Amino acid sequence: MGKYFSKEKWSYMFYTISHPMDGYYWIRHRDFGSVPLAILMVILFSFSFTANRLMASFVVNDLDLKERMLLELACVCVHALKRANTTGLINFNSKVLVQGLGPVGLVMISVLRAAGVNHIVAIDGTPKRLEMAKKLGAKTVISFKEMTSLEDRVSLVKSVCNGVGVDFAFQCTGAPMAAKDIYEYIRRGGGMCEMGFFVNNGEYTVNPHFAMCNKEINLVGSWDYSADDYPTTVAFLR
Repeated sequence: MGKYFSKEKWSYMFYTISHPMDGYYWIRHRDFGSVPLAILMVILFSFSFTANRLMASFVVNDLDLKERMLLELACVCVHALKRANTTGLINFNSKVLVQGLGPVGLVMISVLRAAGVNHIVAIDGTPKRLEMAKKLGAKTVISFKEMTSLEDRVSLVKSVCNGVGVDFAFQCTGAPMAAKDIYEYIRRGGGMCEMGFFVNNGEYTVNPHFAMCNKEINLVGSWDYSADDYPTTVAFLR
């Protein structure tokens, strides 16, 4: 072991760090240095680089347990907003609809409010969820159980959205029968992010001419999240 980890070998390892090309040549052709030490050096550098990236990206130690429990769910919604922003249709003056007020839909409302969206329309059938949506910042809440006609719901949405419909909609329910209605609420030239079907919950049928093409709807899908969504999510939770 001494011939691999002698003082000279250690010294040469540090020389190799500052002179990598020379170090490779001497190890390969002049039998200087030590292959085990070179492997150890690579492992140490890989570990230190990974640790540095993890520590530099975000710190969650100041979040309490309840906030940490929301981290993954909030990350999904932050990612969906990032996907929606690629359409250029969302700003503080946009009229945005959120359909489906389960955990995803309610956190989506919170993320939108934190992003500066002032007018949010929320649709669901559960009174407690609708009440929570209002507390989180939704201006207009609609119960599909009380207003059972799609035409009536569309009329109400248009009445609070300059008579044309919302600028953008987030489809957060995983129910195909509800999901197919979302296009009716969106104005011509508006957009929609489908984020409710993160698993295969079935299919629904729409007429693509009237639902998408004729209205020139901008569609994006969102599924899961990526590592670069974490810093924004942690900032949101704080």
